Amino acid sequence: MAVSSVWDAIGKVQFHLDAIPILLRHLSRPYPDVIRSGIARALALPEACVSWRQLSEQYQKEAEGEVKDALAATLSAAADETKFAELAALLQDRRHGTSRVLLLPALVASSHPIATETVTKLQDDPMFRRGIRVLRRRLGLK
Repeated sequence: MAVSSVWDAIGKVQFHLDAIPILLRHLSRPYPDVIRSGIARALALPEACVSWRQLSEQYQKEAEGEVKDALAATLSAAADETKFAELAALLQDRRHGTSRVLLLPALVASSHPIATETVTKLQDDPMFRRGIRVLRRRLGLK
């Protein structure tokens, strides 16, 4: 697969499906943050759920910054209902800082009991209040 930049891979689903294992290997390499962030964003699709464990581990060990933010967005995009309990735990773990807001979309968009319970719990938290309101409005939810 030939690309001039990892950023060329973002939004190209067929590229993603074939490239998930390759992108995962490169994600943990010592590239500059802008490259690693692009790699994480290229993995932000539902099909990356098969790599949830690796993505979650990388997110948890990553320092606060653009790569951690990109990994949070990737986890949200890759989460299915089988991952909601883990996603909820990450959301509530303050060690992950402000990147946690980027984990919200998967849960706000779902009516799954774990998602609903977690969003209800977090809606009064100043860190999440605005994000939940914006996402609900965007999705046409109350």
